[in-house]
Amino acid sequence: MIHHRCRDTLADALRKRLGTPLEWFIADPELSEFPFRGDLLRGVEEIQTEYHIATPFGKDYILDVALLSPEVRKKRIILGGIELELHHKNWGSGFISFQFLILFRASSSGYRRLES
Repeated sequence: MIHHRCRDTLADALRKRLGTPLEWFIADPELSEFPFRGDLLRGVEEIQTEYHIATPFGKDYILDVALLSPEVRKKRIILGGIELELHHKNWGSGFISFQFLILFRASSSGYRRLES
């Protein structure tokens, strides 16, 4: 299945980049009037695919690719997540789009406003 191949290829590529910065930038007026940027791999020690997240209200989620911290009290903190979709709202079906879940990074990346 193309989704699994893309997920595994992306995870392998990210694993090879561990320890080096991988900067991202987003400017979406629907999210904020200010652009955001950060380093996707900052603090990441392990990358896992099909990572299960259990919530206290009984809903479980599975991230295609999870970016995880070093162990803290025998558990890892989710620093980021990536979801792959087989369609895109502007391009239609047949295209792979990446949805970086940057909300997980908000508390640990120290977002800063970019000067215009």
